[in-house]
Amino acid sequence: MFACNSLINSELSDLVDWHLIDTTATTNKKRSFAQRAYKSGLRLAKFEWILLTKKVDIVLLFTSNGFSFREKGMMLRMAKLLGKKTIIAPRSGLIKNDVAASESMRNFVAETIQKADRVICQGPSWKTYYSKLANETNLDKFVVTHNWIDTAPYFRKDSPEKKSAPVRVVYLGWVNRNKGIFDLLDAVKLLREEGIGDFLVDVAGNGDAFDEAVNYAKESNIADIVDFKNWVMGDAKIDLLHGGDIYVLPSYREGYPNSLLEAMSCSLPPIATSVGAIPDVIQDGENGYLFTPGDAKMLKEKLRNLILHPEKRVNFGANAKKTILANNTVQKAVDTFDKVFRELR
Repeated sequence: MFACNSLINSELSDLVDWHLIDTTATTNKKRSFAQRAYKSGLRLAKFEWILLTKKVDIVLLFTSNGFSFREKGMMLRMAKLLGKKTIIAPRSGLIKNDVAASESMRNFVAETIQKADRVICQGPSWKTYYSKLANETNLDKFVVTHNWIDTAPYFRKDSPEKKSAPVRVVYLGWVNRNKGIFDLLDAVKLLREEGIGDFLVDVAGNGDAFDEAVNYAKESNIADIVDFKNWVMGDAKIDLLHGGDIYVLPSYREGYPNSLLEAMSCSLPPIATSVGAIPDVIQDGENGYLFTPGDAKMLKEKLRNLILHPEKRVNFGANAKKTILANNTVQKAVDTFDKVFRELR
């Protein structure tokens, strides 16, 4: 949603007339297949009506995994039948799960990639993944553009002076097993058992494992240093990031997470798993640390290193912000899409 809105609200709209179809979910709660199919049917009908009644040169499709990819894949096929140029922009790391779990989905994703005129890839690693999946030899159709955020709110706010103690570790996102929350809690438990103290963990988010995670922290005797804040939004989120010292993203699957870019924009040194496009953002040992998903001991070691070495936190944080400036601004995305649109016209 942010990726789309930021393009619509950018100078790109001076060059493009948009016909918009909003496919974002109306709720984060689980919906029945019938509910989703009904909404999808309405969108497909609107999509067909626009293609038949409006001047359309290019169809740009942002997609998540699962049902979302199925719907966007159908839209792409409809557009191709009517002679339209198509661009698909996959945004979810969970597409890899779908492909691994289902031969039918694997074939559908591969065929969709083959039919598209351009595939927007969130980093070189995703370009490699999709080109190999679709057995594509025309690598020019795969356009790498790093994920983007509006950096102004994060850069504009002056960072409060960091106190020497306690060190604040920030987790921002869904609280579920796929996001690795229990690996973080295990790492915190190990640090406490080693006698590493004077740090706190802020967990900003919610999800289907929220209550389980709260109880696990109590059972592990770390509830006094782990603060489950629920969702933190807007200025409060930016304040939380600027008040932090370390950002942790222990996910098992990711595309190119916005939260990582937000944290790095606030000069937080990140510790994240080496999944999705994250290794395209974090240069291990230069602007953050990478670790193997599910390896709580490895995460503990990375946390221990940054907690005990404030000069390293400052150095990594400064390099993290430079990385965002170089690769992840909205202007970078605008330039890329403008070029792709001109190529397809």
